[in-house]
Amino acid sequence: METTVDTGASEDGTMVSNTSDSLMTAEEAAAQKREERLRKFRELHLKRNEARKLNHQEVVEEDKRLKLPTNWEAKKARLEWELKVEEKKKECLLKGEDYERVKLLEVSAEDAERFERKRKKRNPDLGFSDYAAAQLRQYQRLTKQIKPDLEKYEQLREESGEDFFPTSNSLLHGTHVPSKEGVDKMVSDLEKQLSAIFVMNCTFKFIKHLVYVFIIDLLLKFHFRLHYLSTLYLRVHLVFFPICFPNNIVIRQGFAPFK
Repeated sequence: METTVDTGASEDGTMVSNTSDSLMTAEEAAAQKREERLRKFRELHLKRNEARKLNHQEVVEEDKRLKLPTNWEAKKARLEWELKVEEKKKECLLKGEDYERVKLLEVSAEDAERFERKRKKRNPDLGFSDYAAAQLRQYQRLTKQIKPDLEKYEQLREESGEDFFPTSNSLLHGTHVPSKEGVDKMVSDLEKQLSAIFVMNCTFKFIKHLVYVFIIDLLLKFHFRLHYLSTLYLRVHLVFFPICFPNNIVIRQGFAPFK
């Protein structure tokens, strides 16, 4: 009897302990889920506050931009570029360097070619406009063709001696003798100018002729159309209103009178 009672008591204790363990496990799982949800809620709350702050900052910045002038960004970039240029000039002045030379040294060959192409597109040769523009264009073209000849420079310097460096008492006009190469170059350049003028004149005359032909063609089409409509109008009146046109009237358009 005692043995059976003891066994039952031990079984009941084991069941109670198992039940309590399962209850503890369920409570711990529920607590963990609650903590996880609270943690996610806190994270979402922090993210919402951060998004609210960022949104407020963007609204303030947008309001500032709207209050600024329309071209403020371009002006700001221009002012920043001017400040950089001034700083670079001061730096070159302290070092004893030429700013223009330093700036050109920093430009790559590709950028220089691109700038030159843009400059040519902005300044095309549209032909003769006036004598001042033609003279300026010719001067720029001729100065670009000049190439320094250092050997001839040294030779002329040795031959001239002290007269190479003129003073207020020097008389240089009429003493220079052009070389044969220079004369030939001038003649070829003048021939090119004459050929260019001839081509421009021929092109202008051809375009002018095309304009005249186009206008005359339009006028002819208009007159043919007018003649066709007037003839059609006359035929309709001859058919429906013969009393208005007696038989002895001769119509100049070549149609026989209505009978």
